[in-house]
Amino acid sequence: MKTFLEVQAVRADAVKKTALAHELMKADYRANLAASLVSPFSHIGVDDGETSTGRQKLRCPTSQELVDHVLMTTELLVTAFEQRGWLVPVPPLSTFLQDDGPATGFRSE
Repeated sequence: MKTFLEVQAVRADAVKKTALAHELMKADYRANLAASLVSPFSHIGVDDGETSTGRQKLRCPTSQELVDHVLMTTELLVTAFEQRGWLVPVPPLSTFLQDDGPATGFRSE
């Protein structure tokens, strides 16, 4: 299983220790993006033929239709983000704890 979080005890002073948590990847942003799309997409009607009077008939999407639509949309968005360079990799915690490491954080280009 891949590790997404590093936790280390660090000494705040001579007596007190505190826990430092560092995410190696933000809680998969694709999952967060997909989850944020579920509610709005669940309210979009799916074509279900016509009524006896010839009007369009709509129904709520099935769970599988909703998931498929949300995941497909998410994949398209992620691909567009990657092509535009909108994703910033996060270095491991060890990078920040090294004495010879960068003095302050990191920067995207």
